[in-house]
Amino acid sequence: MAYIHTPMRYVWDQFDAYFGPGRAGLATRLAARAVAPMLRRWDVASTRRVHGLIANSRFVAERIRRYWRREVDAVVHPPVDTSRFVPAAEGPAPEEYALIVSALVPYKRIELAVEAFSRLERPLWIVGDGPERQRLAKAAGRSIRFLGTSARTSCPGCTRARASSSCPGRRTSASPRWRRRPPDGRSWRWGAAARWRPSSTAGPESSSPNRRWSPLLEGIAAIDRLQPDPVGIHEEARRFDVARFRPELARAIESCLARARR
Repeated sequence: MAYIHTPMRYVWDQFDAYFGPGRAGLATRLAARAVAPMLRRWDVASTRRVHGLIANSRFVAERIRRYWRREVDAVVHPPVDTSRFVPAAEGPAPEEYALIVSALVPYKRIELAVEAFSRLERPLWIVGDGPERQRLAKAAGRSIRFLGTSARTSCPGCTRARASSSCPGRRTSASPRWRRRPPDGRSWRWGAAARWRPSSTAGPESSSPNRRWSPLLEGIAAIDRLQPDPVGIHEEARRFDVARFRPELARAIESCLARARR
C-alpha cells in the first residue's frame, strides 16, 4: 500500500517552476532536462510494485491518473490538528495582516504574494523557510515580515489577529484551500487568489505583472468585503481533524486488501 501526497512535481507538470529560466543555472537546467525523462519512466515503473494507492486528495488522484495512468483505490485527506485553532473572541483585532504558512519552495509561488503586497504596501507575514527565502527577502518591501520556522509553534496566535491567508501556487493538499490550516474566527483564505494557475510550460518570468498579480489583488478586495462565520468555519474544518484520519485510513487499507484477496 502507498499513501500518496503527489507524484514528483519537478519532473511532471511543475518542471519549469524548479528548473525554468531564473530558477537554476544553465548547467543545472540542461542536466535536469536530460535526466527528467528517465525519472518520469522510473516514477511510473515504481508504482507497479504497489498493490493499492491511496491519494491525499481528489486533485492528487487526478494527477496519478494523468501521469501514472492508474486509478487510486481511495482518497483520504491528511490530518489537521484543529484543536490548535479555535474561534477568536469577539471584538476589535489588534492587528490586520495577511499570513502565509508554507515551505518557501518554487512551486508555491510565494513571490507573487510578496510582489503584490510590497506593491500595495500592505502587511504580509510569512511563516516558514526554504531555498527561496533569500530571493524572496531581496524582493520584499517594508510591509513583508519573514518569521522563520520557529513561528510555527505560535501559528494559532498569528491567526487570532485579523489575518487572511494566501496560497498563490498550485495546491496539491487534500483539504479545501481555506480548510488546509483550520482558521480561527478572523482568518480565511482568498477564493479569488486560488483562480490563478501557473502555466506548465511558461517560466516564472514570462507572465506580465498584471497577469501575475491581478487574482491576488482581486482576492484582497474580496477579503475586505467578506463577513465570515467564525464558528461555522471552524466546524467545517473539523471534518479534517486528526481524530478521523486513523479510522478512515484503516478502512481504506482494509478495503484495498479485500479487493487484492479476491
